[in-house]
Amino acid sequence: MGGLSRAIRDGDLVTVYSLVPRFENVVTLRGNVAQPGRFPWREGLRVRDLIPDREALLSRDYWVKRNQAVGLDDNVAAILKQQNATGTRLTVEALNQKSKPEGEPDETVGEKLRRQQIESEAARFLDPGQVSSAVQISRLQDARKDDPGKLEAAKADALRLVNQITPSQREVNWDYAVVERINREDLATSVIPFNLAKAVIDKDPEHNVLLQPGDIVTVFSKEDIRVPISRQTQYIRLEGEFNSSGVHQIMPGETLRQLVARVGGLTPNAYLFGAQFTRESTRVQQEKTLEEALSRLDRDIQRSNALRSQNVTSPEDTASLRQQVENQQNLLARLRQIRPIGRIVLELPESAQPTDLPDLPLEDGDRFVVPPPPSMVSVFGSVYTESSFIFKPDKRVADYLTQAGGPTRSADEDSMYVLRADGSVKSKRQSGFFTASLERSQVMPGDSIVVPEEFDRTTTTRALKDVSQIFYQFGLGAAAIAVFRRP
Repeated sequence: MGGLSRAIRDGDLVTVYSLVPRFENVVTLRGNVAQPGRFPWREGLRVRDLIPDREALLSRDYWVKRNQAVGLDDNVAAILKQQNATGTRLTVEALNQKSKPEGEPDETVGEKLRRQQIESEAARFLDPGQVSSAVQISRLQDARKDDPGKLEAAKADALRLVNQITPSQREVNWDYAVVERINREDLATSVIPFNLAKAVIDKDPEHNVLLQPGDIVTVFSKEDIRVPISRQTQYIRLEGEFNSSGVHQIMPGETLRQLVARVGGLTPNAYLFGAQFTRESTRVQQEKTLEEALSRLDRDIQRSNALRSQNVTSPEDTASLRQQVENQQNLLARLRQIRPIGRIVLELPESAQPTDLPDLPLEDGDRFVVPPPPSMVSVFGSVYTESSFIFKPDKRVADYLTQAGGPTRSADEDSMYVLRADGSVKSKRQSGFFTASLERSQVMPGDSIVVPEEFDRTTTTRALKDVSQIFYQFGLGAAAIAVFRRP
């Protein structure tokens, strides 16, 4: 007598084993495909039987993103379920008039859908040189509660982000896919690579691998395994005074000058000297280097303050040191709010033409903005009147300083510099015996004149005094100065 009819005695231990999760006579398809899963194996089964055509490589994610592009997501499905009568026709107007979700009495369902799309897309596509996505989304939400005019302006800003062109599908790596196979004799795993394009499109029997039970076929995207640049699909965003602004595909090996010529060149109103070329990989590197510089600056300040605290003998000195430490920490906090934009200085002449553009190899995600000629020159820092002044060709740096009331008593005139419209910097320290002084230098439209404040050498480290270098070493520009000076 045995099995389930066996008698159980006190103290016996009964163990129930789970079934082995084993699948017989199946092959597995996974990766960047439309329908990953397990499929029955049969004699003579090949790769092309699992992937018969190109459509089999359009992943589910592709269709999800396509549907999200028009806002048809789970929120719409939930609204449809709320319909009382079956077969009710739902129009856009009806959607907007539908009862509002609890807790949002001033927002229709349609508005909520659009707002959610704007917020999610803004968070994904916000330009690196702008404020953080959280800040912009917050502004959008505040504008809704405030003023209809502000709301429309905020919507317009966010919609510019929504309408960017982005791939709906991770690109298939046509050159490389693999079959993973286990040897039944020694259980060793082998990998059989094959060319996906030759197997699926060309029907090449050499690459249309004959499959065995238990095989795993993996299809990769170009993001999974980096392919040569010549086979990558890359895009650049051209904005401003182009005859054909927009998102353009980069041809293999194409340079900036070649691309601008190919897409139709610039308009007569283009101000090439003030053009801004930004790159994501450069921004990431600048951000890392900036953080390292600020960390060093923080350590220098703490070391200096620690030394000074040893010589503090009176309550007045203690209060003075405490105030100084607070000011320095506020300064560092403002510096940490600034984010590099990844700008690359193109070193163009002041009267630059399209033929002066460098043969700079392009990368995916590059952005090139060519503005019209600005009409202003700005003066920042320790001057009596910070402002922007009308550009006039015959004016020099000294003329604009005079218009701003001149440097204040606390100005560090020896550290004065000009942030050029092309992203470069001309400082007073670069002036020498054989070069014109900075005050007599010519100014171009869009330039910014910066007069730093004099820091007390006995209370602040030299690194803090040279904080202005951070602005031009990391391509921050005049917009960053405004953030830095904000209380």
